[in-house]
Amino acid sequence: MPNKTPDSEMLPKSSAVSKAYTEETHNYLLSLLTNPGRFKEANDRFHASYNAVMEGDTDKVATCEADRKQLDREYLLLAGLAKVAAQQDPGVPEKLGLGPLGVKTATVATPVPKASNFKLVHGINSGEMTGSVSSIKGVRMFEVWGCEGDPNLEQNWKLMAASPNCQRIAIKGLTPGSKYWFRVRAVRSSGVGPWSNYITLMAI
Repeated sequence: MPNKTPDSEMLPKSSAVSKAYTEETHNYLLSLLTNPGRFKEANDRFHASYNAVMEGDTDKVATCEADRKQLDREYLLLAGLAKVAAQQDPGVPEKLGLGPLGVKTATVATPVPKASNFKLVHGINSGEMTGSVSSIKGVRMFEVWGCEGDPNLEQNWKLMAASPNCQRIAIKGLTPGSKYWFRVRAVRSSGVGPWSNYITLMAI
């Protein structure tokens, strides 16, 4: 409770908390926090799916993104716990491998550049295309999204392919005779870049 709270107000507040803060509630709060097994599992899952994507397994892209989000949640929970615990023991963050939790200075994140020179050609096999885009330094992967319906409706777009390389991006599973709109964006660990220009092409 803040120190500025008057005694007359503090007693009712603390009494209400004392009544509600039971062992059952305490155990429930602990269950919401991360634990060593949960954190390791999240870390190992992301490590495996990330390596798979870097090796060109486009089927693992969605899994990799989901695994990263889960790892972020576990990390933030642990960092928040360490920050609170540091009020009692300043060495806790370093014991957890987080390093010192100093005062954060304002930083300006470098925007992810817009993907440019996006090109598509028909692939060797039916229902396939191959894309390319100009290289961007520090990019983790390039995502190609496709749309069969109205390209102005965001819900019509879906992820079609992802690749750590800017050349020979394989897009598969297209319906021959169907007209598609395509766009691409660059992805870094810090975020995603703006969409490229649209390309309209019919699958053969």
